[in-house]
Amino acid sequence: MEDKEQVEKAAKRGGRTGTRRKHYTYEEKLRAVKLRLEEGFAFDLVCAETGVSTTSLGVWLRQYKEEGEMGLRRESGAPPRGPRPGRGDDSRDR
Repeated sequence: MEDKEQVEKAAKRGGRTGTRRKHYTYEEKLRAVKLRLEEGFAFDLVCAETGVSTTSLGVWLRQYKEEGEMGLRRESGAPPRGPRPGRGDDSRDR
């Protein structure tokens, strides 16, 4: 349990207690996906073995199925950046 001072500091930072999300490398993502798809390991076992959350593994599996290995090279589950729908090149001239 956090002491009072840590909680007060966290409140000043907007409630964050200092924990950060883990960022996985492309190689770590690919290994987890291949354990599931190619080796046939159970979803929960892959998560336990690699320390990846079920949410992250689910996102990586979807990205891999939709885009192949390139889908795992992105930093997040967000779609690839590109022009926004409904905006043309002339939108900056307005």
